[in-house]
Amino acid sequence: MEHVAFGAFNPRFYGVSMFLTDADRRDTLNRYFEHPDSFPVRANDGSPSLGEISAISAIDHELRHFHDFLLSPFGTIMMGLRMQATINGFQAMKTIQNCPGRFVPVPLIRWMRWDAAMRQKWIDTTGASYGIERTEDVVPIPYVEDPSKSDLQKGLHPVQDGVSHEIRFQQYALTAAQAFVSMDKCRQRSFSEYNLDVTADNIFEATAHLVQLQAVWTGQDEASSKLFFHFVMNSQSKQLKPLQILWMALQKSITVTRALELCTWMLLGSYEQIWSRGHPANRYLQVLTLAAAAPDHEIFSLPMPALQLFARLDALMQAGAWSDNLAAAALSADRRSSVYARAAETLKGGFFDTLFSVATVWYSDQRAVRATFAKDPESFVNPLRYLNERCYPIPLVETRFGDDVHEREDSLDNLNARAITIDDQDRQVLSYIVRLKSDRTAHDLDDAFSARIVTHMVDFLFTDEPVTDLYEHWCRSQAKKLINKELISVY
Repeated sequence: MEHVAFGAFNPRFYGVSMFLTDADRRDTLNRYFEHPDSFPVRANDGSPSLGEISAISAIDHELRHFHDFLLSPFGTIMMGLRMQATINGFQAMKTIQNCPGRFVPVPLIRWMRWDAAMRQKWIDTTGASYGIERTEDVVPIPYVEDPSKSDLQKGLHPVQDGVSHEIRFQQYALTAAQAFVSMDKCRQRSFSEYNLDVTADNIFEATAHLVQLQAVWTGQDEASSKLFFHFVMNSQSKQLKPLQILWMALQKSITVTRALELCTWMLLGSYEQIWSRGHPANRYLQVLTLAAAAPDHEIFSLPMPALQLFARLDALMQAGAWSDNLAAAALSADRRSSVYARAAETLKGGFFDTLFSVATVWYSDQRAVRATFAKDPESFVNPLRYLNERCYPIPLVETRFGDDVHEREDSLDNLNARAITIDDQDRQVLSYIVRLKSDRTAHDLDDAFSARIVTHMVDFLFTDEPVTDLYEHWCRSQAKKLINKELISVY
């Protein structure tokens, strides 16, 4: 049986997302919360149900993604690019309505990469059916083969006063595109050896599945854990292949805890070498090479504290100290936080306030995670302690219903939740955003709710096609209202 995604972590929403895309999933979670002792439910042959096992434990999987993102230098880079994309992209959205042209091609980055001949070919064929007769009908966007190599200032790009709306839009749009493309390149960067291609996502998935495996064992039972372990080790998903190969290489000595320790070390690479030896995938291959040559090496077979293991790995791989890597990433976050604080003094009101507030929460959370980890790494790499002690920040949780709508009898009135609705009575819900712990304030909830909307609108304008569910159709409609022009999908 192949795994079906029950959740996601994507920094476009500062929290974790759960996909309750069908009635069975919603029913499973409702019954579990009401009667947890009745789970896991057995199939007719007496075996546990993998779907229900996964649904119940998915939240622990996604929480680990969130915490790995906050801890790792890789996550620091991605969050910086995420904020660059959203803030500059939103400024582009605010100026585009004053630019010439009736149509906006989406995603903008695809149109940017089309030269004049490709654009004209599209206008002569597909565009003509929408009433587009010439390039002047489309908002003017310069041709840029690779936006990530733009010479514009990274971060929050300052546009000079007095320039035209057209130039202002183009500079903001190019800076946003630079961040979007850089994010994709960073995630898609792969390292290959032993006929195996490895990306950063593979390592993040490894840690999350290892934590989920412990969560199934602890929260359900041994039979459920064995079934989930069998799934992880036999899945055809490319995301799990690196974990499977590492486990096979070390099968005589490997444990869930040691595997989690090794994969966590892979995430602690140098901020300055993130495109080479500091990249999580590169560090995975360094460990795998040693495992293939010496599977009985002490770092795989001997019990030792995480601090000692990390130090041994740093020495064996001739890598910089993991603690120095975290310190360098923290300094980068400090600099970025100062930039946001200065920008918030001029970019005020509405969505800008919410974006900078979310950035402040991120900065506080990543400082807290790194401080706790540095003091007691075992609280992070020992999966049982990690799950039981819950000493790391608990994020907001978003529930998504796919192509379904949750029909309410009345509008939501709850201090701990917000609802994105599509009707005037606020009863047809596309998504809820919920706070699970009181350390997230109602103000945090409101900011995340608003930031979620603007981030999704910006993503639609620059990168997202095709539109896949009702929530995304709604976000696209909100973007159209803001820019006051026709959005035309380009393929």
